[in-house]
Amino acid sequence: MIRSVIKIAEQLSIVPGLPQVEHDHKILWLDVNAPTEDEMMHLRERFAIDAKPQGGSVVEDARYLYMRARLIALDSKGMPIFGSVTFVLGDHLVATICEQPDFQPFTIALQ
Repeated sequence: MIRSVIKIAEQLSIVPGLPQVEHDHKILWLDVNAPTEDEMMHLRERFAIDAKPQGGSVVEDARYLYMRARLIALDSKGMPIFGSVTFVLGDHLVATICEQPDFQPFTIALQ
């Protein structure tokens, strides 16, 4: 699942999935949870994001800094759970990628 935070006319909006290609320059944050292979392919093709685990917890390529971390969040019953998140930091785009479907630490931030 991908949620896009885009900025249009000084206002932030959350869009399910990816917006149309012509709006890519308006995307500020991509929140990606339990991505499918198809979604990862779109991230690679459209944004050159390659979040496959590589050696180390911090990796840099020509466009992004990738930082991997274990975070804690509360599940639906209020119990703490841990999950791995990859932060993809670029000059104009941030992405957070979490492989675990039940771990969605940024849901409250998006509200």
